Amino acid sequence: MDLNFLLKKDFSDDRAWKRAFELALAVWRVSSFVPPRGTTEDASHFADMSKEMLKRKLRKLASDIISDLAPKTAFDGHPEEKSRIIFEAVRKIEALRAHLRLVQNLKLTKEINCQVLDKEYRLLKEELLREAVGIKDSSPSAQNDRKKESPAM
Repeated sequence: MDLNFLLKKDFSDDRAWKRAFELALAVWRVSSFVPPRGTTEDASHFADMSKEMLKRKLRKLASDIISDLAPKTAFDGHPEEKSRIIFEAVRKIEALRAHLRLVQNLKLTKEINCQVLDKEYRLLKEELLREAVGIKDSSPSAQNDRKKESPAM
């Protein structure tokens, strides 16, 4: 399958992608509030490195989710591939939410920032899972399974 068309496609009409993009911008803004090296009471080098790694991981996960969702609309005719893309994004959303809880527990930014992002990513995950279930229900293999299950008349 030639995927060059992905380079020319505008994904902003995909509601989930647009939402993921806006959330990624928010993650980048919130993670910029993580204190820079040597500015906290615990000025140990290890603590500073850990905070910086956590900040980078949050940003990478948010960016990866956007990247994962970008080709989703291109696979409308391929339900198995579209489902795989969605479930990979969902896996990364859960990892990002775990990192947000860590940032919140370490009090590296305002608690409300992490709570709002966590809630919004949970809602995005639910939206994607609903879409994936719809894909699975309409896939040719699911239709064949339903035919097998329905009694013959």
